Amino acid sequence: MSISRDDPGVQWLLASAEPAVRCLTLTDVLGERPDNPDVVAARTAFADGPIARALLAPGHEHVYAKWQGAFWRLTALVELGVPPDHPTAHDQLRTVLSWLHRMERTGYPPVIAGRPRAHAVWHGHALAAAVALDWPDQRETAWLVERLLQWQWPDGGWNCDRDAHPACSSVHESLGPVWGLAAYHRLSGDPHASQAVHRAAEFFLERRLFRSRQTGAVIHPSWLRFRHPAYYHYNVLQALWVLGTAGLAADPRVDDAVDLVASRRRRDGAWDANGRWWNQVGRPGPNVEVADWGPSRPNYLITLKALTVLASRGNAATDEPERSEAGVAGLDTREASSGDDGHQILHAVGHAVVHDQRQ
Repeated sequence: MSISRDDPGVQWLLASAEPAVRCLTLTDVLGERPDNPDVVAARTAFADGPIARALLAPGHEHVYAKWQGAFWRLTALVELGVPPDHPTAHDQLRTVLSWLHRMERTGYPPVIAGRPRAHAVWHGHALAAAVALDWPDQRETAWLVERLLQWQWPDGGWNCDRDAHPACSSVHESLGPVWGLAAYHRLSGDPHASQAVHRAAEFFLERRLFRSRQTGAVIHPSWLRFRHPAYYHYNVLQALWVLGTAGLAADPRVDDAVDLVASRRRRDGAWDANGRWWNQVGRPGPNVEVADWGPSRPNYLITLKALTVLASRGNAATDEPERSEAGVAGLDTREASSGDDGHQILHAVGHAVVHDQRQ
């Protein structure tokens, strides 16, 4: 079943004051061509939206300052579909690449017990940006790809954990590289990037995105909470969206996750955000945003991503009533504990890392 303009969620998104939301609704949900007049008009007005305007405003923070640095602004702009020729986005990527090169000159990443401990989300998001912006220096793009391939772990993912013997990769560090490498493969057809994407996707798919491989229990309940921006945090909706960009939306192992997304739809056709990782503009303290991403109930960007995921599956779920935060009826939301077939959640360098002793 395709999603039409008559869908109440689509109508709400198309009335958004953010041209990027309107443009992505037209292209990613309704499947309109890039030369459609409404698409062209929304894309042309990209920088006029309040969110895009804030992300493109001059900033003097450290490149990785949460959530105001150039790295985070650029990630958000790429997700919103920033035009490839926008000069501010190019400046931001230039800043990010310079920072990554400086990190490497200091000996980054460390290699512990024979494995690189890289924040691969940095290079993954930078690669997604380089592809989106048609980055003219192909050497830089190739360098990002080379590093991601070099640092990929045997289980297909990436990990920054400095524990000597982590059992497996980190979901938080592994999703961004899939996003970047999938974009690069679509652009170049590079078989090595494709192979890396499929190896990494298996890391997620064998867990059905959120379940213990041994018991079927939810590995961590935070993964079922949809938030935007996700930054580097893992959740099921973000994983489905990224895997969709890699052409893997039809894999039957994502069925549980898609059903969960469909079950969260409100009666008015929109979706809620289950909290947020950011503090409001102008507030004191950490994690302050430069953009106001709007109210949580309902939320434009969560609704956009949910409809994008369902459209990619041909599953509009338009008549689904609103459900509880637990999602699908009967969903076991127990957190897989250390005694649950070896699963445990550890926090290392600020990232929840899934450990599974049966690799």
